[in-house]
Amino acid sequence: MVFVLFTRVLFRKALRFDPRNIAAVMALQERRAITDPWLLARCMGVLFGVIAGFGLHTVVHVEPSIIALVGAGVMLLVSGADVTDVLSFWRFTKYGIVVTALSTLMAWVYVWLRYFN
Repeated sequence: MVFVLFTRVLFRKALRFDPRNIAAVMALQERRAITDPWLLARCMGVLFGVIAGFGLHTVVHVEPSIIALVGAGVMLLVSGADVTDVLSFWRFTKYGIVVTALSTLMAWVYVWLRYFN
């Protein structure tokens, strides 16, 4: 909840409404956006596998976080994407390092309070 509220502060310039952008999006043709239908089918298969894994995690005794991470790795392998481009998410926003540091700090505080107090 805190992150959702914090995103309004972080991305306030990007969340502005511009009618020209709406017109540009509405002019797009979705059939032209799908350039590789075979890649789409493979990625959808991985996505359905991850969703099935989430549904069956109590049966197979695997944590959902592990299922998500394995799904992300399989998606990278299936798509053939360049890993350096995928991992450079900090270029997306100048606040990427701040968000990562705050998330890590909150996780450590949770673990400390949950298991060591």
